Amino acid sequence: MARAGIPICVIDLETTGRSAKDSYVFQFAGLKCIIDKSLTPKIIESLCVFIKPEVPLNERITEITGFTNEDLKDKADEETVFPRIKKFMDNCIMCSHNTAFEESFMNAMYARNGCVFKPAEIIDTLKMSRDLHKEEKSHKLGVIAERYGIADGVKFHDARDDTIICGRLLSRFLSEYVDAKNDDQSKKITPKVHSVSYWEGKRHDQKRLYIFTNLGTVWFSVTDSTWGEKDKDVISMINMDSLIKQAFVLTGSDDLVELSKFKGSVKC
Repeated sequence: MARAGIPICVIDLETTGRSAKDSYVFQFAGLKCIIDKSLTPKIIESLCVFIKPEVPLNERITEITGFTNEDLKDKADEETVFPRIKKFMDNCIMCSHNTAFEESFMNAMYARNGCVFKPAEIIDTLKMSRDLHKEEKSHKLGVIAERYGIADGVKFHDARDDTIICGRLLSRFLSEYVDAKNDDQSKKITPKVHSVSYWEGKRHDQKRLYIFTNLGTVWFSVTDSTWGEKDKDVISMINMDSLIKQAFVLTGSDDLVELSKFKGSVKC
């Protein structure tokens, strides 16, 4: 999920067609936010720009979005607007509803302007909805918003309003993931951590902290902050939240960033 401390840009695009191969963005909207401890997105910056596209809007796009060629005739072209979009997106996580669509158009826009689109991470609220609510038949943005009762006062297919809804859904879904994780962890066995030892292999990416417990041994990769197990099925059996808290106490760490800096060996 989202990496701590990295801003999330919730974006939405209105385009002249469905394919980035022959269509263009005519409205870009984004909300840059930081997720606080309550999992509420705190907006730190926003951007909404219209672009005069290289091809005219057809009747179908006007029908869906409400925008006309007349609305766009005096707007700046993509080359002029692109630096603002790039500056807004730099070093951020991208979030949208159906990221495959936004990513394809962002890739094409960046390529036309001699750049490569490389978000720090990509979060898709469409995939989150499908994962959390497999029983639901529709996962369209408007349908989900109505289901959660957060659709009042917004105009769908206006990129600015769509980002507002997407941001609200992101907050709801993150909370649901935490609730599901807490419920899952409460059903698992609480381990007793005996010791924590730093290990470094021959390759530059082989740096781990081994955590030895009464139920088996797990390891934490210092290079990419992932977890693994030395003993089969340990992670699926134990309460990892409890293990991590015990490892913090034993190493004098407050979080995973500090834990990753620990070198040496310590016993309980």
